[in-house]
Amino acid sequence: MAAPPVRELNSLITEIGKSVDPQKKLIDADIAANNASGAAQVAGLEATANKTYGEIEQRAQDKNMFFSGFSPSEQANYNATSYLPALAQLQSTIAQTRSNLLGKKADLDTNVFQQAFQTREGDVNRQFQYKTAQEERAFQAEQAAIARQFEAGENAKARQAQAAAAAAKAPQG
Repeated sequence: MAAPPVRELNSLITEIGKSVDPQKKLIDADIAANNASGAAQVAGLEATANKTYGEIEQRAQDKNMFFSGFSPSEQANYNATSYLPALAQLQSTIAQTRSNLLGKKADLDTNVFQQAFQTREGDVNRQFQYKTAQEERAFQAEQAAIARQFEAGENAKARQAQAAAAAAKAPQG
């Protein structure tokens, strides 16, 4: 019987990794959806900002305060208090969601690696146990052969001694 094989770690990772491919595809779809949703939300914020800028400019024109292409301070105030904080919060949410999803993929990959490593270690352990058992059997067989040789030698000596004793007791003629 041949020693149990030790499988390659990379092939085990590939083999076990196939089991998480559907989960990773779902996560990739969630990442794409998050990106699309984020882009749509950013576009919505920009549309709201452009509408608000138009309203601010219209109010400024109505008051004859708009000159030389310079938007009134209300536009700068809107940027500072509404648009930019909302955009920053949205981008943070998008990034956090993406990070969480990528973290899930990394966790899946880590679990696959751990399973593959444990499987390979099991293979190494089985092979070690097999080799140890083979060495033990070989040692026992060697010891049994040595014992048989010793016993055969002792038996031969005993027969010679009996033959010598019998010859000594026999009448000499």
